[in-house]
Amino acid sequence: MLDEATGSAVNQLRRLDEELETILTSFDTSYAWNYGSVKEGLRDLYEKAKRDQWNGTTQLAWDTDVDPERGIIPDVINPLIGYPPYERLTPKEKNRLRHAQIALQLSQFLHGEQGALIVASQLVGAVPWIDAKYYAGTQTMDEARHVEVFSRYLRDKLEWQWPVNENLKELLDATITDGRWDFKYLGMQIIIEGLAMAAFGNMFQITQEPLLKELVRYVMKDESRHVAFGMLSLAEFYRDMPPAELRDREDFIIYACELMRNRLVGDQISSAMGWEWSRTSAGSGCSRRACARPSRASASSSSSTPIPRRRTGRSGWRRPGPQTAARIRGSGSSSRRIGSSDRPSASRVVAPRSALSASSPKMTSATPTRSPRLKTAPPFLRVILAPFASRNCCSTSGSIPRRARMAAGTTE
Repeated sequence: MLDEATGSAVNQLRRLDEELETILTSFDTSYAWNYGSVKEGLRDLYEKAKRDQWNGTTQLAWDTDVDPERGIIPDVINPLIGYPPYERLTPKEKNRLRHAQIALQLSQFLHGEQGALIVASQLVGAVPWIDAKYYAGTQTMDEARHVEVFSRYLRDKLEWQWPVNENLKELLDATITDGRWDFKYLGMQIIIEGLAMAAFGNMFQITQEPLLKELVRYVMKDESRHVAFGMLSLAEFYRDMPPAELRDREDFIIYACELMRNRLVGDQISSAMGWEWSRTSAGSGCSRRACARPSRASASSSSSTPIPRRRTGRSGWRRPGPQTAARIRGSGSSSRRIGSSDRPSASRVVAPRSALSASSPKMTSATPTRSPRLKTAPPFLRVILAPFASRNCCSTSGSIPRRARMAAGTTE
């Protein structure tokens, strides 16, 4: 009997070890002995966060019936429509694939929220102002709640959870392991949270499932404050920064944007379906069709091995090389990703420059363009890099996005 109990305990510990990943982090922790308000807008943002707390256990209708294979996202909104291997599937197989797609998307939301939870907890100790520590504490609570509700929806309603996308994981690792507090803002509050706001907004608009719609609505209220937290905290921080340090941050933004683009390829779905992607077009590279859905157990345990990275000082990321930087700025043709092996990037999808131009905010004549790096950057990067070129990141209320000022209650 004792041997059986011991064996059971050992097996349980082994399972826990398999589900746990530990990474090495190192960053300065700051006491803030000035307890007054020293950063405009942050105290108001903190008060708003206290007023807008919500309880996912009691305020969401968890008794709602959810059919994971239909009714969550309209069938007409499917990026695979017109793709020959998809069109050859039977209706039942398409329903299973739709289940896989929504489970994959919400799984990435879940993993991103856990990364945000870790970063927010780091900011409590790392940021140098007491107002920022106050707000980072409330964001830590927000992110814990987001992990809770997305995890519950995946477990109870979809019964299917996917491993983290390797590109998202790489950016989360880089943000968490970097020792500089402003990099944590850039990686999480500006890049990941900013894109998450767009993804949540899109999900809220298209989903037909009432529980998911209400869940996302609550999460979006929190996320708008989180983006504002980054914008307000970085205001004027880059004004007098030396050029070499400024360039390091520009490179990090380029690196982060490339990873966020690559996460949209859909390689996890294609791998699960047994579809092979051609370098030139997805439609010409499918050599076989495997319609059986992977088991939930295998989907949860087949996480991609994190790509090895070389640490640079206290930073957990690696500056993009010349080929990568040139490619992101539109002047190179290399298809190799930072830290990747020599395997072909068959499923790399790059939006045409015209599409990026049409969907990106237009640069105004008042936007400084002194940096040659800014002039050669694609439109979607110019918007992010513009404050670095001017050395004046959000230095006036007019340069802070309206969404951030509204969240902080400073729209005047």
